[in-house]
Amino acid sequence: MTLRSSDAPTQDLGIPDAHRSPLVYLLEEDIALVTDLAAHGYRTQTIPSADGLLAAYAAGERPDVVVMALHLSNERVLAEIRSHDTCLVFIVQDDMAEQVMALRKGACNYLTRPLDAHKLTPLLDNLTHRPPVPPYRVLLIACDDLAAKALQSAGITVHVSLDDPVAALGAVEHFAPDVVLIDLDEPEAKGPAIAAILRERDAQIPILLSSDDSAYQQTARRLDCDALLLKPLPFDQLTVIVAARAKSSRQKKTALTRLTNTLYEREREHMALNQHAIVSIADRRGNITYVNDKFSEISGYTRDELLGHNHRLLKSFKHPPEFYRDLWSTIAGGKLWQGEICNRRRDGSLYWVESTITPFMDSSGKPYQYVSIRTDITHVKAAEIALEHHKERLRRGQHFANIGTWDWNILTGELYWTERIAPLFGYPAGDLETSYENFLAAIHPDDRESVVNAVNACIERNVPYEVEHRVVWPDGTVRWLLEKGAVVRDEAGKPIQMLGVVQDIDERKQIEAALIERDRQLQKAQKLAHIGNWSADLVTGELAWSDEIYRIFGHKPGSFQPTVGVFQNAVHPDDREKVRESEALAAKTGLHDVVHRIVRPDGTVRHVHELARAKTDASGKLLNLIGTVQDVTTQMEDEDALIAARDEADRANQAKSEFLSSMSHELRTPMNAILGFAQLLQYDEKLSEENMDSVHEILKAGEHLLTLINEVLDLAKIESGHIDLSLEPVEVCPVVEECLSLVRTLADKRGIKLSHAGLAGIAVRADRMRLKQALLNLLSNAIKYNNEDGSVRIEVHPRTDDRLHIRVTDTGPGISEARQAELFEPFNRLDAASSIEGTGIGLTITRRIVEMMGGTVEVESKHGEGSTFWIALPIATMADQKKQGQPAIQNIAPAHGLLHTVLYIEDNPSNLKLVAQLLGQRKHIHMLTTHLPELGIELAKSRKPDLILLDINMPGMNGYELLKALKADGNLKDIPVIALTANAMPRDAARVIAAGFSAYLTKPINVAEFFGTVDRYLSGDA
Repeated sequence: MTLRSSDAPTQDLGIPDAHRSPLVYLLEEDIALVTDLAAHGYRTQTIPSADGLLAAYAAGERPDVVVMALHLSNERVLAEIRSHDTCLVFIVQDDMAEQVMALRKGACNYLTRPLDAHKLTPLLDNLTHRPPVPPYRVLLIACDDLAAKALQSAGITVHVSLDDPVAALGAVEHFAPDVVLIDLDEPEAKGPAIAAILRERDAQIPILLSSDDSAYQQTARRLDCDALLLKPLPFDQLTVIVAARAKSSRQKKTALTRLTNTLYEREREHMALNQHAIVSIADRRGNITYVNDKFSEISGYTRDELLGHNHRLLKSFKHPPEFYRDLWSTIAGGKLWQGEICNRRRDGSLYWVESTITPFMDSSGKPYQYVSIRTDITHVKAAEIALEHHKERLRRGQHFANIGTWDWNILTGELYWTERIAPLFGYPAGDLETSYENFLAAIHPDDRESVVNAVNACIERNVPYEVEHRVVWPDGTVRWLLEKGAVVRDEAGKPIQMLGVVQDIDERKQIEAALIERDRQLQKAQKLAHIGNWSADLVTGELAWSDEIYRIFGHKPGSFQPTVGVFQNAVHPDDREKVRESEALAAKTGLHDVVHRIVRPDGTVRHVHELARAKTDASGKLLNLIGTVQDVTTQMEDEDALIAARDEADRANQAKSEFLSSMSHELRTPMNAILGFAQLLQYDEKLSEENMDSVHEILKAGEHLLTLINEVLDLAKIESGHIDLSLEPVEVCPVVEECLSLVRTLADKRGIKLSHAGLAGIAVRADRMRLKQALLNLLSNAIKYNNEDGSVRIEVHPRTDDRLHIRVTDTGPGISEARQAELFEPFNRLDAASSIEGTGIGLTITRRIVEMMGGTVEVESKHGEGSTFWIALPIATMADQKKQGQPAIQNIAPAHGLLHTVLYIEDNPSNLKLVAQLLGQRKHIHMLTTHLPELGIELAKSRKPDLILLDINMPGMNGYELLKALKADGNLKDIPVIALTANAMPRDAARVIAAGFSAYLTKPINVAEFFGTVDRYLSGDA
């Protein structure tokens, strides 16, 4: 092999360095991708932008490949990449248009998202022409050293052999080359002979011949060589040609190896199938064309006896004709058939197989043969028959013993019980459907809880399941049953199955009941009192008990001689010190009086009351005690039950309060739109005076409705003990007049006349808002529950006890004295008509609020004569107060006339519209809105608003999660965020501020407060 120009060293031939690690520019921030490429020997440089790519070209090493997203490309970048002849790989979406665009822009190839590093690495290997691992192997015969060095510098493993046929054949055997290169121009060349021998030995190995004489073309074709390379040939072309042939050779070897392995695996699978399964093939008419040895072995027929015959030869006549017709119809229709078949052997014995028959279809869609694979299940069938025999014996045994068994799969909920269960529950055998619900329905109502608790204890705590309970038969008969069972658990201890038995014990329970009744009558007198007498000699330790004390302490009367030690051992360990202290006190006072616990021998704990007189000697030493013992366990349990009932009532009350609080939040949301838009109209100077009056009426009514809604929240606050009051002198008459103004429309609708008589200037110590709330409730009730065309009168009278009475009298039907106490019960409307609006909590809130302000609420009423409710509060001195007017909306313009951007993220369309109209009055505010939290983040990133208004309750990502995302962004963390929510509980405000919100505004929006807060944060005064 000779050079085209001169015998220059290999490193000067322009052949790529095989040991150089290719450099890849990545315009993609994917750490996993970078890590994977580095693991495969690639150097990577991550570049953040297209401009950064241009800078990297100018300052760094030229890359072998550039990998970038299609949307980041531009003409400058593409021109720079083309000018350096760099391979370009685009990252595109799984979209045909983008893929075509990538190729049009000059990409060598493209990858679709999501990126797969396992696809990128082979692509880069091809683009950078990286040598494979292990490197290609080339055998050079009679070639010069420069060719060997050139191939080695390209990462190819080279073995050089002399022009000796024996040595060449040995090298092929031991070196296992991917390509053989033979030079035919060496003196006394034996290349053609070596090539002929190699081709005869191996028809697959690529053989390349090289010569400067084109006459060898005929020789190359005759010897079936792959190519003749004409010299002079540049080494870079030699490297490419050899590598291409080596690659093709290796791919063929790999495919051949894979095919060989596949054939081997199929042979082994076929062997395993024949060893395990019964295999046969039949033609389209059902005649047998093939059987394996297993088929002959199990059927008793030889292969010759089976071939050409139909499977009817094995027919057992254990299946009905319909069975075979369905089978043949299925497979003849081209469908797979699976099932169990009983066949008959040659000797007449039967055997069972589980069979799968698969039809093979021709081009017209009709079966041309059927392949059957069967498994011998004769032993399984024998076991099933034996099991059926065992089941029958068990069934007869259960019938005679009147016992049933059941099996419950805890994981699936499936329940199985034997046929004897139904008669035990009063049903004919087989008439009761197996289900847990039917089981519970049959249990006596008084016993269901104990049975359910016993089942749960067995499952949860592995307590043995043993419970006696009654069942009620369909005809009303009550019977006693005994149930026993246990739980089966997996290796982790998780319950998976529960097994049990049910036995009729009604006869035994009847006998027990009779014995108990006789014993009850015998012991009635003693048990009525349940008191025993005793005496204790503390010097000798002797103790005398009556029979009842034996019973109290859990012993049979007279069964042993009691002692002081026996008594002390029976005292509960935690109460022994209490008993000793009482005895010591008895030495001083002469009276021993103590309630303590005792532990019976069976472990049960009882409470007893000891009452005794003490006798001491002259020195005050206690000599003896004489007294009584009474079992007070029932009283103590009743007290515990009362405490538990009280705790349960408290929990129920708390649950109700939480429910009411939640409902209050839901009602406040639509009120935000009503009051918000009404407040907007209030500041509209274009409205006529008449329309402005209407707006004021809307605001009054809306605020009243909001107050009613807040009653729900108030009840929750009051009952949980969380309510804030601002007690101060409040002039009564203005409050009364304001309340009358609010209810006048309601009164006019029913023809109710309102009148007011009171003392101007008189004041009480109260919370003004809460006082107004209480009076509005009394007035609205007096109107709603009044007669048509009636009257309501409100009077204010000072009393001699320095308290002021505010009395509301109506001419309604009145309330009977027997039911007046129910008036102040929550949600009790005394059977009021459904047409009368109300919640039944107004009077409850009124009384509790007034009581918290140091006052009282009372009622006087007679049936048919109307009612008078009054509020009594402490009289106070009224200080000068200025009447507060409606705060004006200030339009705070930003410094230097800059435009402020406010972003509002809210999922409620009416709230978005309201705030948009509010901020629309501010010419210096540009408002952005969105109902999607995710879009809100994108708007914040792209538009950098000066202020963000954020709703808390949104589907998907709530306000707290959205705030966290905003604060996590370095460019957005300093933007003030104001929470705008219908959650009005104090704990809600505390949570909002703790979460990092700048401010907290509740719905319905107070316009003045809203503008004040927005202006404060936009002006930078916050």
